[in-house]
Amino acid sequence: MGHALTLSPYQAEAVDAFFAETCRRQLMVLPTGAGKTILFGAIAKRWWEASDQTRPILILAHRSERLDPAEQKLTMVWPEAVVGRVQGSRNEPLGNVLVASTQTLVLGRAIRPPGLIIYDECHHSGRFF
Repeated sequence: MGHALTLSPYQAEAVDAFFAETCRRQLMVLPTGAGKTILFGAIAKRWWEASDQTRPILILAHRSERLDPAEQKLTMVWPEAVVGRVQGSRNEPLGNVLVASTQTLVLGRAIRPPGLIIYDECHHSGRFF
């Protein structure tokens, strides 16, 4: 396995801030090109390492085009992650990280209850939650 990508200082600070909060729902905002996908990969990794590891981490995106970059960047930060895709005809629900489209889940695809949900571009989530 490869070596994990090193976060920039502001990304590391954002990850620390995420875990310092006691809120159940958090919104993180960074400008275009600041590495939001890398950031949520680092959050997923740290969450998994601190959790009981019985429930997967769910990374959701509203568009299929967001799923490939999410999966690629996640494995850059966390090379050991077992990523399962839940989208359209693909059904790989046994990963410790599930990368899924909201459309697939809204249409009724069942997954294990996640311990953490990360929504890429959550302003598109509508009333999903």
